[in-house]
Amino acid sequence: MGKCYNSIAIKAQPDKVWGLIRNFHDMSWAPGVITGVDKVGDLGADQPGAKRVLNELFHETLVELNDGERYFVYSIDDGPGPVSKEAVSNYHGRVRVTDITG
Repeated sequence: MGKCYNSIAIKAQPDKVWGLIRNFHDMSWAPGVITGVDKVGDLGADQPGAKRVLNELFHETLVELNDGERYFVYSIDDGPGPVSKEAVSNYHGRVRVTDITG
């Protein structure tokens, strides 16, 4: 299984950043990248099993959300081309907010 790691430094308090990105059904913090988020089903944005469709293409499910450690795990369930369910299975992404000191 392959792995990929990306990071970005943001000049803001970690709790403030986490407060913005922890809502699985709101990606207004990523303008220009995400043009639309459609909630699927009745689960809340912080409940494992919550589903969304990004840009009318990428079907994702919230797998885990941990407020204490400021991270969530999601799966990509389907999408176009290289992330279609025929091409990729068992994809899990982790988004984590940490404090950088130095």
